[in-house]
Amino acid sequence: MAPKPPSHLSRSAKAKWRELQTEYKINDGGGLLLLTTAMEAWQQMNEARELLQTEGMTIMSDTTGYRRAHPAAALLKEARTSFFKSIQMLGLDVDTSSEG
Repeated sequence: MAPKPPSHLSRSAKAKWRELQTEYKINDGGGLLLLTTAMEAWQQMNEARELLQTEGMTIMSDTTGYRRAHPAAALLKEARTSFFKSIQMLGLDVDTSSEG
């Protein structure tokens, strides 16, 4: 029986988790942990990207009155780093598009 994706992942992250688990036959504990970490980061990347598309790359600072980088930009960068590190540790070459 194939392992199941963690329940806390979004529907699209679960689908990507299943796709990668099946395609690369990831069944060992360490591999599943890295796959979950990658999919958590993938989910965070998509959420940050959506927020940036809606709100823009900059926001008005409450304290200075000047525009500054949107906090989601840093979250997107951190999530991408975590995603690609996890994928690298798994030795995978995957499509990073959000469809799927």
